[in-house]
Amino acid sequence: MVGRLVLASTGVAVLLPDFPGFGSTQKEVFHPYMNKEALGVSSRDALNAAVQFFSEAKKEGFYDNGLDFNGKVALSGYSEGGFTTLALLDELEKDPVEGIDLKLVLPMAAPADVSGTMLECFRSGEKYPHPFYLPYCYLGWRKMNPVLLDENRVFNEKFISDVVPSFLDKSSKKDLEEKISEYLGDQPCYTMLSDEARDWLFHPESSIEGKEFRELLEKNDAYDVTVPENVKIKILHSPADDSVPFANSLKLFDCMKTKSSLVELIELPEDVHDWAFVDAWGLAYKLIMEELM
Repeated sequence: MVGRLVLASTGVAVLLPDFPGFGSTQKEVFHPYMNKEALGVSSRDALNAAVQFFSEAKKEGFYDNGLDFNGKVALSGYSEGGFTTLALLDELEKDPVEGIDLKLVLPMAAPADVSGTMLECFRSGEKYPHPFYLPYCYLGWRKMNPVLLDENRVFNEKFISDVVPSFLDKSSKKDLEEKISEYLGDQPCYTMLSDEARDWLFHPESSIEGKEFRELLEKNDAYDVTVPENVKIKILHSPADDSVPFANSLKLFDCMKTKSSLVELIELPEDVHDWAFVDAWGLAYKLIMEELM
């Protein structure tokens, strides 16, 4: 948030979409976590609303008071925000926003490879620093396939009784993470799943449901997205990221560079996910100012 405030103080208009489950709807609906389509559509609608606001402001003479919009746009986000930045690129291809001149895209520490790199975080058996990721994805995706993703099919009975009510009560992310960590102890994340769901995780080709689960993961992959012409794309990521492995950005870069020569992968100083964002936003601020001002 500090980085956005600093940007805004320089005269750059900063847009923060009020996603479902955030802000005004926080107590009403679940945030569609890592739901590529839902986050992409929300972001596209927010961007369009901002452009319309500036268009109306110009008609009303607000520009006379120093408010101006030159049409130049940069997209940026860290972690799920980086994922959402990529999702927005696909939505803008399907439903463009008139009146913008997209100059720069900065996906930072984006979990772009959902069906590969991120899936391996849970199949590896190693302790994962943010175990809420798996049930949060479940909550973000369950409307995509409510029959497959019935909680009684996905999670084991103890997890349902001990932890799932906290999700339904919309407990804070910190409280949920503590509760899930307490439940798991030193066990791998997949122990929260039912036997059936573990089979989908490890042997997706062995059943119709496993194949459906695999297709759902692939539908939310964000590495093979549209790459606009003449737009600079700089992928920022720390190789030491312990939550969103650097392999996500390697795959994203390998895919994007086949579509554009303006794609660059920038390695941030080595730090864990929750601290690397400091260097990420510091560099993002510099890059955005260079491109937009």
